[in-house]
Amino acid sequence: MPPDSLVIGGGIQGVTAALSLAERGIASTILEADPALLTRATLRNEGKIHLGFVYALDQSGDTVAQMVEGALTFAPLLDRWCGGAGGGEARGVEWSAIRTEPFAYAVIPDSLASADEIQSHYARVIEEIRSRADDLDSDYCGVDLAEVGEVTRGEGPPPGLDPSLDLDWFATPEVSVDPRALCTLLERAVTDSPLIEVQTSCQVTGVERSEASITLICDTPDGQSTYTSEAVMNCAWQGRAALDDLAGIEPERLIYRLKHQVIVRPVGGVGSGAEAHSISPLTLVQGPYGDVVPWQGGEVYLSWYPVGRSFIGSAPEASQDSDPAVAEATLEHLRQMITALDRYEVADHAPAWILAPDPADQGTDISSTDSPLHDRSRMGVVSGDGWYSLRSHKLTTAPLVSERCAAQVAEALGARVSEPA
Repeated sequence: MPPDSLVIGGGIQGVTAALSLAERGIASTILEADPALLTRATLRNEGKIHLGFVYALDQSGDTVAQMVEGALTFAPLLDRWCGGAGGGEARGVEWSAIRTEPFAYAVIPDSLASADEIQSHYARVIEEIRSRADDLDSDYCGVDLAEVGEVTRGEGPPPGLDPSLDLDWFATPEVSVDPRALCTLLERAVTDSPLIEVQTSCQVTGVERSEASITLICDTPDGQSTYTSEAVMNCAWQGRAALDDLAGIEPERLIYRLKHQVIVRPVGGVGSGAEAHSISPLTLVQGPYGDVVPWQGGEVYLSWYPVGRSFIGSAPEASQDSDPAVAEATLEHLRQMITALDRYEVADHAPAWILAPDPADQGTDISSTDSPLHDRSRMGVVSGDGWYSLRSHKLTTAPLVSERCAAQVAEALGARVSEPA
C-alpha cells in the first residue's frame, strides 16, 4: 500500500512534518538524499530559537511577529512529538539539559544600526512577546516568558569579551538549544512512530502527475525507484525551489549562503578546565558578525561571518566540503575579542546552506541595510494539486509551518483535522 503522504527531505522541516502527520493518524514516507536523517543544516547551526532580536533592520515588525510565534510554539510542539521519544510514556522534553544560558547582544562599532536604534527594536520585541504570550503557550524551551522583563543596556564590558572592548550590549532572554541533542530527539521520535517510514540515500530527480496522485522518481544506490501518493510535502532545503519547479509550482526566489560552523573545545579535552565558565552566549550585531555559543558539556559553537561565509548567490552552487582554513581563521578572529578562546582548539567544522527569500532578486549580502536577509517574514505553505511546499527558512519556525501544513494535508485527505490529541 502506498503511504498517505510523501515527505521530501529529512531535516527538521521534513521530520516534524512527518511527526505532525503521524499525530493525525496519517502515514508518511520520508525520502532523504543523504545516508541518514538530520545531518546537514539542522545539525550545523547554533541552535538559536529566535525571538527576533537579530532582525533589527526589518522596521515593519513582521519578522519579529513570525519569530515570536515560532519561538513560543517550538517547545510545545516538540514536547508533543518528541516528549516520549525512546522512553515509553509521553513526557516533556528536558529543555534545561539542552538549552544555553540567555544571549547577550553586543553592538560592534561599525554596526548597521546604532545602539539606541537597537534598544528601541528590542523594546518592540519584548512588547510582541508579551502580547503573544497570552494567546500562545509562554513556554520558551522550558522558560516561562509570560512576565518577561525589559531588555536594558548592560553595565561594564559585554560578558566574555576582552574588558578593553568598550561596546554597548544588552542582556536578552533569547536561548539556543544544542542542535546535536535536538537531532537525537527528532530521530528517536521518527524511529518510535509506526506511521513513519524512512528511505535514505534517495534523491528525488523527477515528478510525474496523474489525475489523482503524484509520483516521485528517485535515484538510489540500487537504481531508480518510484514512490506514489496523493500528497507530497516538499521539505527539501537547498533543493526545494528546483523541486517546486518540477512539480509545476512557482519556485520561491531565494538567496543562498554557505556558512561555516566551527566547534571548539578546551585544549586537553572537555573537562580539562573551567574555561567554558568564562564564555557566555553572545551575538555580535548588527551586520556581518557572528555568534559564540557555549554548549553544555564544554564545547563552544563559533561563527564569524566575514571569514565563515564562503558563498552567496541565487543558486546553491558551492561545494559543501569542510575547510580547515576557514575553521582556524574563525577561531583566530574571535580570539582577538574573547581571550578565553586562547585555550581552545578546533574540534569540528562544517558548512551548511542558509536560505532567505529574495523576491526582488537583489542578491545583496547582510552587510547592506536593504538586504533581503534582514527580512524573514515570509514563512508559510504554498500548495497546488496535492503538492505542498513548506517555506519556513529558519529552525525556529519549522515546527509551526509543519503543523500548519499537516492540518492542510489532513483536510485534503479527509483525515481527522480536529486538534491533535
